[in-house]
Amino acid sequence: TKYLYDVATNSSSLILNNNSNTSNTSNTANYDANYDVNMRTLYNQLISSNPLLLGMTLFSITYFIFDSLYYIRRNLITEKWLFLYHHMITILLWWCVYNTNNSYEYLYIFYYGELSNFFNYITYHLIKTNQQNAVFYSKLAQVIWFLYFRGYVFSSILLPFCFSIENIFMKISLPTIYILGLIWGFQQIVGVQNMLL
Repeated sequence: TKYLYDVATNSSSLILNNNSNTSNTSNTANYDANYDVNMRTLYNQLISSNPLLLGMTLFSITYFIFDSLYYIRRNLITEKWLFLYHHMITILLWWCVYNTNNSYEYLYIFYYGELSNFFNYITYHLIKTNQQNAVFYSKLAQVIWFLYFRGYVFSSILLPFCFSIENIFMKISLPTIYILGLIWGFQQIVGVQNMLL
């Protein structure tokens, strides 16, 4: 996360400084329009110039698309509708990164969301490879990590985020995704408790 922040702040200061050579008497609306364009430019520069970020982006969006198609092809739409809802909102989130004036805000919330999923991949791998001795510890780390990011970090950034974006649909959808994430996290706590008994 610190790496992403450093790259973003260094790039954004370069972009903003290049455009600050214009008259200091420009009005606020002009500044806001320049800022919006600069954030989209920043995002596109970061993704195109950094193979790690590009890989993370492609991995994430591809996962959500293929997982959605898997549920649809297996006729699991009614059973997995919450997952499909989550995936569709996340795909829309990526569309908003590229096509709205709030690129940085959407990118910020997306990367914290992805960071919160780090131990999920490890846990699911251990479950798939039948490494039962390690599953408990991985699930415990998964729960602590997930609830820290989805509970603590997201709680502190979600409200300001919703006030800063323009898209009404996303203002409604992202808090519902947040609540679903908390419910999932508490279900994982119950699962860890059951493993102890």
